[in-house]
Amino acid sequence: MSTSSSEDGDSEACESFQPEDAEEAVPTDSASPDSETLKKKRGRKNAISAPLAAALDSEKISFRSGVKVVFRCAENFNVDTAEMNVNKSSMHRVRTKCREEKAQKIKDDFMKKLTPNTRLIVHFDGKRMKLSGGNFEERLPVVVTSTGLKEQILGSPVLPDGTGTQQADAVVAFLEEWGLSGIVEGGCSDTTAANTGNYNENGNSTLGNRRG
Repeated sequence: MSTSSSEDGDSEACESFQPEDAEEAVPTDSASPDSETLKKKRGRKNAISAPLAAALDSEKISFRSGVKVVFRCAENFNVDTAEMNVNKSSMHRVRTKCREEKAQKIKDDFMKKLTPNTRLIVHFDGKRMKLSGGNFEERLPVVVTSTGLKEQILGSPVLPDGTGTQQADAVVAFLEEWGLSGIVEGGCSDTTAANTGNYNENGNSTLGNRRG
């Protein structure tokens, strides 16, 4: 679960990471004078910093396209690309590591603000989101709020369906993962049957109370 790819505090660099498996550098345009060199000898200089990883994420640039952007920018500034570790594998691993570190920092910062008297309200609202390909997926944003604290999103997982059972499982799982189950004193949602269980006992709120 990834909580955020926020750009706040992105000046903190991720630890240098060098993948062990060799992967052919890209782009491999035969017209590029360095293509054959990059194929034969992979560079070791980490070219992806935390701010750069956050920028690529915020612009929704894929791993493969990100490699091309970094590679061409380096060429434009006359940087020796033969010394750079620029390939899809390293791009994927470094950006994933940066996301995980940023998510953990957000979680740690929020937990430090809690006091023995803190009480939380958990908010959840399932949404059916349309994807770029025309398909749909069920998402469930889960947020907690408290007096004197900035609201904190715990996650927005993809659910197999929008039933109360699936939603209750997701809400309880996030509260347990963050260690917040014992300080939640209420929930907030709309009044659909999936949440309240108007005609049965399978509503999100009913199941959440039972499992919490």
